[in-house]
Amino acid sequence: VQSLTLNSGAALQPGTAASATSNVGTVKVLGNMNAQAGSDIYLNIVNKANGDNSRTWVESDGTVTINGTLHLSLSPNYTATEGDSATLIVAKTIEGTPSFDLPDLPEGLSWDTSTLMQDGVIRVTSGAGIQHVTADAGQCDCLVFDIAGKLVASFTNCDLSNPSTLQDLMRKQGLASSVYLVRVTTADGVKVRRMILK
Repeated sequence: VQSLTLNSGAALQPGTAASATSNVGTVKVLGNMNAQAGSDIYLNIVNKANGDNSRTWVESDGTVTINGTLHLSLSPNYTATEGDSATLIVAKTIEGTPSFDLPDLPEGLSWDTSTLMQDGVIRVTSGAGIQHVTADAGQCDCLVFDIAGKLVASFTNCDLSNPSTLQDLMRKQGLASSVYLVRVTTADGVKVRRMILK
């Protein structure tokens, strides 16, 4: 396909299987792909391997813009665990503010869409709601996303040894009481936590 535009009311479901939850494969666009508001993209994960035969995904040699709804289904034989990930979008550039229709996960887990519109990857992370995020490895950088995956705040060179530090920073930034995904980068690596701001 040279280019692809999904107008409002249009739907895209990559793959060839008759059942959505057994679907694998991709739609490859040589140019740009634009899923406008009101359109729907249906993707599926069959297993945790994140390979060609384990998921459906959209792929473009140009820019993928998604402002519609991205629906995700899971194979009945797949049980997600913390740390699982799947590449749903492959493109030079990913843009847009999509809505998400995501399946339920086992208790204690949640979907991490915080980088989906940057690297195309959705992840499974701990879903425990915590009120404080701490880090013992000295200075760290924090990215704060709302539950839809939109970046709403970023903090650099934070000292999170005090449990209330991040809460205070978020309040000063004017963030409302809600649930957020916090991506903390330290010298020891990257962690994503689901945080409740009260």
